[in-house]
Amino acid sequence: MPDLQISASHRAWLLAIVLAVLAGRPTPLAAVTRSVRVGVFPAAPLVLNTPDQPTGFFIELLETIALKEGWTLEYVQGTWQEHLAALRTGTIDLLPAVGHTPERLAFYEFNSDPVFIDSGVVFRQPSFPVHTVFDLAGKTIAAVRGSIFTAGFEAYIASFGIQCAMVYTEDNPAVMRLIESGAAEAGITIYSLGSQLERDYAVEMTAISFSPLALHYAIGQVRNRDLLVAINAALTEMLPDNGSVYARLYEKWILPQPSQEIPAWLYAALAVAGLLVASFIGLSLLLRRQVELQTKHLTTEIAAHKETNQKIALALEERGLLMRELYHRTKNNLQLIHSLFLLQANEYPDNATVNDMVAKIDSRIQAISLAQQLLFEFQNLSQISIKSYIANLSGSILEGFGSDGTVQRNLEVADLLLPIERIGTIGLILNELMTNSLKHAFPDRRGGSFTIRFTATAPDSYRLEYLDDGIGFQPGNCTPPSKTLGLLLVDNLIDQLGGTVRCDSTGGVHYRIDFPVRSGADGNRADGSGGVAIARP
Repeated sequence: MPDLQISASHRAWLLAIVLAVLAGRPTPLAAVTRSVRVGVFPAAPLVLNTPDQPTGFFIELLETIALKEGWTLEYVQGTWQEHLAALRTGTIDLLPAVGHTPERLAFYEFNSDPVFIDSGVVFRQPSFPVHTVFDLAGKTIAAVRGSIFTAGFEAYIASFGIQCAMVYTEDNPAVMRLIESGAAEAGITIYSLGSQLERDYAVEMTAISFSPLALHYAIGQVRNRDLLVAINAALTEMLPDNGSVYARLYEKWILPQPSQEIPAWLYAALAVAGLLVASFIGLSLLLRRQVELQTKHLTTEIAAHKETNQKIALALEERGLLMRELYHRTKNNLQLIHSLFLLQANEYPDNATVNDMVAKIDSRIQAISLAQQLLFEFQNLSQISIKSYIANLSGSILEGFGSDGTVQRNLEVADLLLPIERIGTIGLILNELMTNSLKHAFPDRRGGSFTIRFTATAPDSYRLEYLDDGIGFQPGNCTPPSKTLGLLLVDNLIDQLGGTVRCDSTGGVHYRIDFPVRSGADGNRADGSGGVAIARP
């Protein structure tokens, strides 16, 4: 076979053809990255709109999901109202921390499981006492314009027939500034953000909360449903796991963190203490020069005084920190329980039995909360004045029932200090008896009165008496046909006191409860017997 002879010109043409074919071959497509536009707004600790990089509970959780899904997050700054409109028109793809309401379902879609449960809460000036929602009647209240919690508060007070002078602001910090300046006696914010702002303003959180609301991630109708599918899958995996990213972020952003800041007053106290020490030293030197024979004695005495003062100052500081921590933790826990009951009751808006039960439980929580509040106000870790406690509790219960003066109260209470555990039990007993009287003893708004007496009958025993001049139990005894849960609770509480009770239902109801200063080890009567001893005339 003859050799093929290819000329140089032919080789050049072949090389050009090969290069052209190689250049025309399709190259693999680059991997497509999903870009997600996310609206951000100031709502610490859920969303923090920081200059460099937004952060917060919802943002860090979304960053974790985006990393797994290969999304690129593009944050869009704006106000809450601007973002709601942008989500509806498709200008942004996703919005965090959106309250799930029936009205919004017409325009938005939400992920399946609530990411966080929040509620509205009332803050007040430190000088303005607020025990119940009725204390807000006729007062100036600051609130964020257009907020779902503002609307919830207005509906809440309207249900009690209460009117307030509302002042509207553009954001939650402005609400706090109005309270701090005195332009408003109180104001409302979302609980999560309010608990953060409370550290920066001279305001105090009250026990009044309302409108519990589940917060979700939201998209516009029909658009971007793949985002919710990925978020739902991630949360389904995270929520049951106590060691998940969700659990760690919840602990980081939501649970209270120990304060690392040194209060400004402590620096001033140290400066004053330094001046006092310097004064003592100068006086010591002067006395040494004047009375040389007493130099050693005076030096020792001054050193002893200095050490004692430092120990007292340290003990008072530690005691004050403990009291504040105990009070705030207890208040927050009771507030959380209160909010959970309200959230559960909202699922049965037309069930009178459920709502009545929640109201009774709420009144019992308030009785316990009042004991903790007085414990903090009296700056005493173990004892409270029974006189102050009964006066505050009875007044609060009367206000809660909207008493218009037809039912009068008479208090004959000795000014005694009782242990906190006894105070709480007594408060629950009085709460049940007063509530029973105000509901059933004075039908058809008839007038009447109740009397509370508390005395020490011996160095180691007390007597609590409760009387009303209502219709009494029928047919004139202290055992109604079927005892209610409240009266059964009274029996159990008297058992905890280790006491005995005498009851008379002639011309009203008269309870006389005798109990020792401290009950037996098992919570029974001091004589060692169990149960409640009931004697009737």
